[in-house]
Amino acid sequence: METGRRRLLKQTGMVLGLLVLSPVSGLISPLTLLADSFPRPAKKDRCPVCGMFVHKYPHWMAGYVFTDGTKAFHCSPKCFFHNLFHLDKYHPGKALDDLKVIWVTDYYTARPVNARDPEMRFVAGSTLVGPMGWDIVPVKGLQCAETLSRDYFGQEILAFGEVTEEHIQGARKGGGRVTK
Repeated sequence: METGRRRLLKQTGMVLGLLVLSPVSGLISPLTLLADSFPRPAKKDRCPVCGMFVHKYPHWMAGYVFTDGTKAFHCSPKCFFHNLFHLDKYHPGKALDDLKVIWVTDYYTARPVNARDPEMRFVAGSTLVGPMGWDIVPVKGLQCAETLSRDYFGQEILAFGEVTEEHIQGARKGGGRVTK
């Protein structure tokens, strides 16, 4: 099994190789492919929850696109989940069923990943601090989640559907720990 760091180095080497070859061979840049799959925020895009400029936090950003094309970018997974739990407040008239694309940034690779991917895990209650303080940390793969949890004293490892309002409130108010 590959560790998160080894996988990151391998992927970084492949991306750099493709970037070098792109102008010569006419290949499509991997960054373009990512942009097509998961939209990236413009400099003016703000997190609907806290108002921060999202582009300043590429290693933490998350977002979604509704079926009508409306996009929402978030500075952190904590704001992302808070928005999902309160769509009526931040996106009146929209529902979870209206979501077409939903993504988070993998902590170890800093790449956007489908948040609903069965391999995605979210580490709650760790000591990692994002742009908005304590956060729920997304990582792809159980082994990577266990490593992160061990290294940063995570409390729980969760799948997308297991993250609750209590986990987010714990990150927002409880110093990273789930408050009950």
